[in-house]
Amino acid sequence: MDKTWQVRIVDDLDNAILEQAAEFLQSFLPPGEEDIWSADYFKWKLGGSNPAGRGFMTVAVHGGAIIGVTSVTRKRF
Repeated sequence: MDKTWQVRIVDDLDNAILEQAAEFLQSFLPPGEEDIWSADYFKWKLGGSNPAGRGFMTVAVHGGAIIGVTSVTRKRF
């Protein structure tokens, strides 16, 4: 059994990675709950159209599947 996993910095706004991250996060919500996570949301949050500035995202990957997600955006005071 392979117990290794890797951390990937998401900096290219690759649709496949963003979709996987959204599905991973959505899986923690109760069944039937509104889809609040999407690739389009992450493109906005991490991209140049976010009024607070570009965000940062890191994913943990094991066996080709995302097993963890973290993202950070700047906040203006």
